[in-house]
Amino acid sequence: MIRSIALGAFDGIHLAHQELIRRVDGVVIIERGNGRLTPGFVREQYIAKPKFFYHFDKETLEAGNIKVANRLLGRAYKICGTVIAGQGVGKKQLVPTINLKVQDYILPKEGVYVTQTVIDGICYESVSFIGHRESTDGSFAVETHILDKDIQAVFEKVEIVFLDFIRENRKFDDLDRLKKQIDLDIKTARQSNER
Repeated sequence: MIRSIALGAFDGIHLAHQELIRRVDGVVIIERGNGRLTPGFVREQYIAKPKFFYHFDKETLEAGNIKVANRLLGRAYKICGTVIAGQGVGKKQLVPTINLKVQDYILPKEGVYVTQTVIDGICYESVSFIGHRESTDGSFAVETHILDKDIQAVFEKVEIVFLDFIRENRKFDDLDRLKKQIDLDIKTARQSNER
């Protein structure tokens, strides 16, 4: 009977890995395809316990499979960025957003997501967009809209925690149609948060 498992990549199967594995009944190995110390299924030779392999790489995130990615990671995927100035279109004609410059992260597929936005340690329900602004200037953006809160404070760093994928990025003929879709996205995010 398996009552406890160790979950991880276990690339090295080093002494700490071995001690952890010794204490559990089974092992779940997440194969990211980037093993260097002990590549691929070679790890199986060093684990004398029931084991399961799951393939996880960045295609999971880039395909927008946030729920699958989060399940395999054992946590919600998040990115951190520096606040930058946006176009100003959102606040004036759509919804206010916080625009971020994000570096050194694999970004999920272009589209709209149910998220949580963390500012100064406080977590807010949000809806976030990653992708090219097809309906305005075509530039790439990472931006998040806080639900039901007007954040006025000045801050530099923001984290976005990804919970679910809402829809693909697409072009709208005018800002009125884009606004209607954003309102639907916000409604979807609220409903998701209520579940």
